[in-house]
Amino acid sequence: MDFKTDEPIARALYDEILQTAFLRITSSNSQKKSRQQLISEHERRLNHFDQAYKENLFIVYNTYEQRNIKPTPKIKFTLENRILIKDLRINKEHHGKFLLCRVIARCIKINALLTVVEDPEGDVERLALYNFNPKSVSQGGGPMKPLSVDHASKYLPIGTQIVIGNPSYQIAGDGNAIIYSDNPDDVIMIIDRKFQLCDAAWRTDRPKGTYSIIRNKQSVDEFRFRGNDYFLSKEFMAAVHEYSSGIMLEPYNTALLANRAEAYLRLQQFKKALADVEMVLKLEPSHLKAAFRKGKALCGLKRYQEAIIVLRDLCKRIKNHKDRDDNVSIKKSAIGLLKHIEMLVNESQNGKYDYICIIDELHEKAKIKDNEIANIWIHQGGPRLDHADYLIDDIEIRLSKGKGRGWFAKYDIPEHSLLMASKPFEIAHKNEAPEHTLSMISKVVSPDCIIDSSVVTGIELVIRITQKLLMEPELCREFYQLYCGPNLLPMEKLNKDMLRCVDIDRIMKTFAYVSFEQVDRTNNINHENNGLGIWIKQSYFNHSCADANVYRLFLGDLMFIRTLRPILKGEELVICHYDLTLPYERRARYLKSMDIDCKCRLCMLEISEGQENKFRRNKLIKDCKNLLTNPFNVKKFEDTVIELRSIRKHLELDPQSLEPSAGLAVVYANRGDFCKSLPIRKEIYNYSMGAVLYRTSTVFGIAFDYYALGKKKHAKIWFDKVLKEFAEYIRGKFKDDETCWRREALNLLERFTLNDFLIAKCLSLTVVARDVFSEPIFGTFTPSEPTTLIGRKRLTDPNKNIIASSWAKAVELENKNKMLIDLNILYKNFTKLNSALKKKILTLRFYTKLIKVCELQESRLNNRSL
Repeated sequence: MDFKTDEPIARALYDEILQTAFLRITSSNSQKKSRQQLISEHERRLNHFDQAYKENLFIVYNTYEQRNIKPTPKIKFTLENRILIKDLRINKEHHGKFLLCRVIARCIKINALLTVVEDPEGDVERLALYNFNPKSVSQGGGPMKPLSVDHASKYLPIGTQIVIGNPSYQIAGDGNAIIYSDNPDDVIMIIDRKFQLCDAAWRTDRPKGTYSIIRNKQSVDEFRFRGNDYFLSKEFMAAVHEYSSGIMLEPYNTALLANRAEAYLRLQQFKKALADVEMVLKLEPSHLKAAFRKGKALCGLKRYQEAIIVLRDLCKRIKNHKDRDDNVSIKKSAIGLLKHIEMLVNESQNGKYDYICIIDELHEKAKIKDNEIANIWIHQGGPRLDHADYLIDDIEIRLSKGKGRGWFAKYDIPEHSLLMASKPFEIAHKNEAPEHTLSMISKVVSPDCIIDSSVVTGIELVIRITQKLLMEPELCREFYQLYCGPNLLPMEKLNKDMLRCVDIDRIMKTFAYVSFEQVDRTNNINHENNGLGIWIKQSYFNHSCADANVYRLFLGDLMFIRTLRPILKGEELVICHYDLTLPYERRARYLKSMDIDCKCRLCMLEISEGQENKFRRNKLIKDCKNLLTNPFNVKKFEDTVIELRSIRKHLELDPQSLEPSAGLAVVYANRGDFCKSLPIRKEIYNYSMGAVLYRTSTVFGIAFDYYALGKKKHAKIWFDKVLKEFAEYIRGKFKDDETCWRREALNLLERFTLNDFLIAKCLSLTVVARDVFSEPIFGTFTPSEPTTLIGRKRLTDPNKNIIASSWAKAVELENKNKMLIDLNILYKNFTKLNSALKKKILTLRFYTKLIKVCELQESRLNNRSL
């Protein structure tokens, strides 16, 4: 599905996305709602829609005509075929049945006509009528102002009795149930009193014209109690609505204002939270909770120095109060928040981030509940980290010839300098897209349209952006400055109203051009849950395949941009947005779809190459992959790689040949021919500049080859080289006087590439950086508290504790034979190992064997020399 085009499939989603966003911001997620809850929610929806309508905060596209209406069976309108709301079943179309109901609320028209209905038994449910479009509505399918509540309600007035044939009961985009019909022929408005069911008894009958949904008069306390209940259930938007209803009765009620401020903080609507707490402090200056929440709101708005002043003043004021329990709690929280804000100040002003702590925080927040089906985060919000943005002063945005806007260096910038770090404008992870998002998409697209997980995640991201802009329209200006394709007006040409108007077309196309896939390379993360997001500042980097001079690194939702090499004053900063090891045809299709005309050395070379050479290279690459899976014919593998490398004279412009060459080096190393594997790995290292995470394994291989050849000093040099290079790729350059860099580098390596870390551990057993490790690989073992291989959980079998302890002792004594014996026993008998544990033991076993072979070869060489 291509969201950059104006094809009907994409446009058919516009109004459905807007409707889903409206439902989400005006609904709670209760499983079963009472009559009063449904009516109250719809009241909020009406008020929210009415206010947005008056302020021109959104437009609709009237895309109902794109929908495919399925034929439904004819119904006999007899009592036997009548169904009640309580008998409806979720995710089922009740063919041959009909629902008799009447409208008890005014209507909203976005994509469907939305209202609330009741049946003769008095049960209430929401109703969505698709393709129910009055003739007076334009059918042009273009952007237009929606119908007002009063206008839409004329077509289904309160009190209207309707019959819905073949009713469907579905989960809507907000996660709640809704009665759904997309065939206008199935909807009958009972105007003729001769209709045989029009005299059905209605349990809630009252005088005509009094089907109003206005609640009985309620007190401020009732609103506050209900808001508190919603807050405790983490239904923060519903809590805001309840508190707001109470505030309408008592505008200066400090308890309600303070509570609403906390709900706004949980929704990250910091401006609204700040307005509420400032009102509270104006009315009641000694309100300590309001002062603390003001500090949190200022922190959320990145006004860190103001937040520090507020919180320090709060701590002083608490000292003058008696130490009540709530005061002690507030002081403790204020001190903790102060410490956190000081960290944020250091990050935002100096670009100083504690990367190891960030990765540990990420691992904790990315944990999944023990339910493989649900795939839900343990921590609310998942891997969204609480850190500050940073932007170096040495770069600026300018116009780039033929590319639009781009980042340029104002001064010379050293290698691995941090240019910027920031959190996304919005992000959605794959496991956060609910099942009903897929059903929502399937309603409006054709059956032959392929909907994969990336499409669902993308739509979920667009819905979240729409929600955010509907709740905070002032953010439209920040979002609309991004590139949205050649067919829409740039932000500079939008009028004042459009800069506050939520336009799904613009949001969708902006997402299609500037969204990034959040690829987290750290260990202990379920990479299937990687997300899609939009990072504002990072979107201005232009692309270059082979000549990129900056790179990005994701840690959770934080994106870091660093220089790949020294940058000269005035030089444009460009990044590679696509995998340059992929075939040119795939890369070219992607770049064309993104309106990118890349003129880098690699693209120009591949354009100039003849078709015969391209066909020959593709065939050789395919042959190498086949030989790599069955590397017994080493001579043929060797000849194929040599032929592949001979096609292009400039090996730095042949990234596709790196993987076959690396495979050949592994084959040589496995055969003990380190004299042949070493030069290949060194060549790969030299020609894979920028692919640091890829180069790590290569350099470890170089260190091991040197060690196997008896050149331990060279092995030590390369070992230190890769450790430092890898760490600097993540955290920037080490200072010359830093003496503990190796330990920090190993900690980072362990958190990113576990296998490389294990190789480093194995190498350290005999020659390289032995002083770095203060404990064995699988943890410290004592007779009273043995630990396991991974994660330091207790082993259930005492015998396995003994074996693991024995292995640890063998490591300390560098007894390779005993290490192998214990690893084999653990692998064979520890039947409940998961794949990660098995991989770890196999890796250790392989490199222990390899080190043993190398030492044996070294011993034989020494004997021959004697």
